[in-house]
Amino acid sequence: MRYCYNLKKISLIAAAAILLLALIAGCKKNFDSSVTISGISYPADTKVVTLTDYPSDDYTAFAKLESLNTLDVTALNISAENVESIRSQVGDNVDVIWSVPFNGSKIPSNAPELTLSGDISKEDASAVKYFNSLKSLQITTSEVNDNLCSLIDAATENNSELNVNCSAKIYGADVDSSMELLDLNNIPIESPDLLCLAIEIFPNIKTIEMCDCGLSNEVMQGLREEYPEIKFVWTISFLNFKIRTDVQVFSTLAKKLDKPGNTKTFEPIFKYCTELRALDLGHMAITDISEIRNLKKLHTLILADNYISDISPIAELKDLVYVELFQNKISDISPLLELPNLEDLNMCYNAKVKDPVALTSKTKLKRLYMSFCGLERSDILQLKEGLPADCEFNYTARNCVYDGWRSPDNVRNAKIREAFKNWKKIKEYPTWDNIVYK
Repeated sequence: MRYCYNLKKISLIAAAAILLLALIAGCKKNFDSSVTISGISYPADTKVVTLTDYPSDDYTAFAKLESLNTLDVTALNISAENVESIRSQVGDNVDVIWSVPFNGSKIPSNAPELTLSGDISKEDASAVKYFNSLKSLQITTSEVNDNLCSLIDAATENNSELNVNCSAKIYGADVDSSMELLDLNNIPIESPDLLCLAIEIFPNIKTIEMCDCGLSNEVMQGLREEYPEIKFVWTISFLNFKIRTDVQVFSTLAKKLDKPGNTKTFEPIFKYCTELRALDLGHMAITDISEIRNLKKLHTLILADNYISDISPIAELKDLVYVELFQNKISDISPLLELPNLEDLNMCYNAKVKDPVALTSKTKLKRLYMSFCGLERSDILQLKEGLPADCEFNYTARNCVYDGWRSPDNVRNAKIREAFKNWKKIKEYPTWDNIVYK
C-alpha cells in the first residue's frame, strides 16, 4: 500500500511540474510576443499600423501581425499597382489605405465623401473606383459627357446606396440629380447621344420635353421605346396643325382645312400621341385605323364620315366610353363587344351590320343609334328587348346627329363638342364631365 501511495504522489508532483512549466511558457510568450519590422517593434495584437516612412517594397512581415486590420500608407508615395502588391502580401483581411490622385489632389482611399468641380478627366473617372468607403459624391461639372458617365458608373458599381448629387449642362440646358422634368424645348439637337448619357446619370428624370428640337419622329419614337419609363414629348406636324405628342384632346373641326386628310395624314397622331383621351377625326378620308391601337387611353372617339371598313384595332382601346362611327363602311361590329365601358355608340348609315343583336351584351350602353344599318325587324325587336332598360335605342333617325344624337338637352354631347372646339385650352380630360381647362 505504501508503494502505491508513493507512485501516486510522484505522479501528482510530475503533473504539477508540467503545469508550472506551461504557465511559465505562456507568461513568457505574453511578455515577449512582438514583431519587429524595419526596426520598429509592434505588439502581436496590433490592429492598426500607420506608416510615415517605409524604405522597402516587402510588406510580408506585416502578415505576422495576426490582429492587423488596417495598414495606412497615405503618407507614402504609393501607386495603385503598389497597393495591389501590398494587399497580396498582407492578406485580404487587411484594409490598405492610401492616397489616391484625384481631381488635382491626393485623397485617402477611405474618404466617406468626394466633391468634384470642373471638367472630369479620364484619370478621375478611373480613379474613383478606389474609394471603397464612399457615402456621398458631389459633382459640379460643365457638360454631360462620357467621362462623367464613366465616373458615376465606377463609383456606384459596388455601392448601390451611394448618394450621388450631380449638376451639369446638356445641350446648354441645366440638369441636376433632383430633376424630374428635363426641358430641352426649342434647343437645336443633331444627335440624342448626350441625352442617352444624361438618362443614365440622372435616374430621377421622368419627363423630357423636346418640342421643336429638330429630331425626326422616328428618332423620338426610338427614344420612347428604348426608355419606356420616361415620358418623351415632342411636336408633330400635319396639314396646317402642329401639336405636342402629350396632347389629350384633338379635333380637326376647330380649324378649316384646305382639303381633308387621309390615312397617311393622321398616321403621326395614331403613332405618337399616346396621351390622347378624346379624338375627333370625323369628315376626313380615312380608310385604315390600324395604328389607332397605340392610343390606349382614349375615352372619346369620333371617326364619323370616313371610309373605314375594318375597326378591329378598336378592340384594344378598353377605356372607350363614347364612339361615333356613323357614315362609314362597317359591317363587322364584333370589336365593339370587347369594350367593357362602352356607353354611347352611333353606327348610323353603315353597311349591313352583321349580328347587331350581339350588342345586347353591352350592359352599360346608354345610347345606341343604328338607323340605316340594314337592321331586320327581328333584329330591332331583339335589341329592344335585350338592351338595358334605360338605353336610348334609335333606329329611325334620318340625320345622324340632329335627330336626337346631339340634342341641346344632352349635357354630355354639349361638353364633348365644347372640348373639341377648344382642345388647345384643355389641360386634362379624365372624362367628359370633369374636363380641366388651362
